[in-house]
Amino acid sequence: MKERMRFKQLDLVSYADAKQLRDIGFNEKCLVSYNLDKHKHIIDFEDVIKSDHILLEGVTEVRNEDLVDDFANFVAVPTEYQVMTWFRDRGYFGEIRTMGDRDSKNAKYRCVILKDGKELFDNIVTERYQIVSMFLISRLIEIYKENEC
Repeated sequence: MKERMRFKQLDLVSYADAKQLRDIGFNEKCLVSYNLDKHKHIIDFEDVIKSDHILLEGVTEVRNEDLVDDFANFVAVPTEYQVMTWFRDRGYFGEIRTMGDRDSKNAKYRCVILKDGKELFDNIVTERYQIVSMFLISRLIEIYKENEC
């Protein structure tokens, strides 16, 4: 039986982060790949699509290790949730803490990265939550490279 992917949210990381994740060993199943030459996101389907909607079970998942030969210019693009889980599995915990009223125009977020209970990073960011989330992932990649690669 084919293993199914489960997502809590479908926010994809940037292709730049996806490339760096590939370089540090990220090889989880992803719904989306990115063609680095054509600058296009790709979703592969098992069958020809004959409707204006699809079921996720018809999507062929891809791992970075699958993207070789004719597909060497592709990179698997994970969701933010997948990346945070991948880092947690390696002992790196990234947190976004809201400071004050999250719904106000002056919302601030505190990004914290922990490893083995030790704080490796702490920074206050005053951007939209989505940008803060992307910032945290980029910083997790940098810290992982510094400590593990």
